[in-house]
Amino acid sequence: MDGTKLIKKLLVEENINGVELAKRLGCRASNVYNKFNRNNLTLNDIEKMAAVIGYRTEINFIKK
Repeated sequence: MDGTKLIKKLLVEENINGVELAKRLGCRASNVYNKFNRNNLTLNDIEKMAAVIGYRTEINFIKK
């Protein structure tokens, strides 16, 4: 699953829209929607968005 889908899923679960997310991030809603539409969230974007929604990010690398 890509980062955009993960963040959107969290937004639905927490009943938060893109405008509210942008306000919490201190940016414009258009910036958030553009990132979602382009599907170009960086790991840093995902961590920041998750944090303002109330989640922490954890990434695991497991050797095959």
